[in-house]
Amino acid sequence: MRLKRSEIGMIAFGGLLFMTSFYLFMFDTDRVFRWIGLDRYEKRPKIAEVEVIRNMVRRKEFEMPEFRNVQVRQDVRVKDSVMTGTDSVAVLHFIDGSVVELVADSLVQLDTTGSPDALGNFQLLMDVKKGEVRTAGAMKSLKVTRDRKVIEVKPVSKDSEGAKFASAIAESKPVERAVDCEAPAIDRKGNQMDIRMLCPGIIAERSVRIFDSSGALVATKTVSIAPNLPGKIAWAPVKPGAYTFQVDQSKPVKTSIIVPERIMKLSWAQEPLRCGRSLAYVPSGKALKVTLEAEDGKVLLSLPAGNGVIEPGDAIATPVKLKVVESFDDGFKWETTLLDVAKWRQCPILTFPADGGSEKVHAVLGTMFTWTSIGAKDHFQFELAEDPLFTKVILTQESRMNLIRIRPPLRGPVYWRVKDLETGELSNVSKVVLR
Repeated sequence: MRLKRSEIGMIAFGGLLFMTSFYLFMFDTDRVFRWIGLDRYEKRPKIAEVEVIRNMVRRKEFEMPEFRNVQVRQDVRVKDSVMTGTDSVAVLHFIDGSVVELVADSLVQLDTTGSPDALGNFQLLMDVKKGEVRTAGAMKSLKVTRDRKVIEVKPVSKDSEGAKFASAIAESKPVERAVDCEAPAIDRKGNQMDIRMLCPGIIAERSVRIFDSSGALVATKTVSIAPNLPGKIAWAPVKPGAYTFQVDQSKPVKTSIIVPERIMKLSWAQEPLRCGRSLAYVPSGKALKVTLEAEDGKVLLSLPAGNGVIEPGDAIATPVKLKVVESFDDGFKWETTLLDVAKWRQCPILTFPADGGSEKVHAVLGTMFTWTSIGAKDHFQFELAEDPLFTKVILTQESRMNLIRIRPPLRGPVYWRVKDLETGELSNVSKVVLR
């Protein structure tokens, strides 16, 4: 049963809606509830916002079973817990103006105590369960405890994330909210590079610049990255050599690949569509495996490596678009450009005598030459020459049939071809030894 276009469209729309809803539920439930006019936190007031994230930072909502990845500018509420990883940092901006930095491998829980004062302000609490925190300036109504005891909080270092944020706030400057991405990973699919990156904690776009071995910029790509979900771009090198990928972020991350120098880009021969519907291309000679593929990647023929001529086969149906793909021992693949063979050359194909054979000339009848018929308007020109380039033509004769009988003026090796006078197409050249 085939689906209608409208049904396919409805299925696609439903799938997109489901994926969007799932993403928002997983990563931004606060926003979802605000959109639909509900406030599931009405009994748990907001205490702080996560302002800066470096690498993996997670938050556990009160009475929820697990920690989830946090985004920049996400709210933290009463009874919530925030946790940093072994190489991550988070900066919390409290509603009273306090700025606190969670160092790597820390866990805190936020809370309030007592009733609000005359101005409606709560006493804010941060209980350190693991690791430590640093303050970036005076803590106003915030108290920091460990094991229910108030502890002294040390100031952040001058070049820390907390200090940078507090300074930007004090000077009314834009706050840098960039999040470091991990080093790009490269999945190789033939000569195409799938470049994957993970950028924890923020929805972002990153610019990926690709340089060759001379340092020249050869490509620029943009990758969209969701929180803790890898973004991916595809790129294929145009020639062998060393390439460097640089991710545009606060701390540039670089990685490199090398395309082996011995790999040559394949190309079609000057006349890729030879007479007789065979194809010709320029092979690299280094391939382990060669296949002829259609536009959709379907393998039509397996070919001997280094063979530059593809003879017609039952697996090839016309019209079709074709390319030759060569596989190499290091996992790379190289391919020709896509060739549109919708219009094969309709040229005469020589059938007798066989190419490279010999033929005895009859003393009276001479010798017959035959080729394929083109159609109802057959009109050919037969040529016989002493050389394959036909610089020394020894006989020219027209025929309204796809055959001719002649008495050649000489014996020995000769070359012959046929031209279709209706289309101007020439056949291949055939050699025969006359005796």
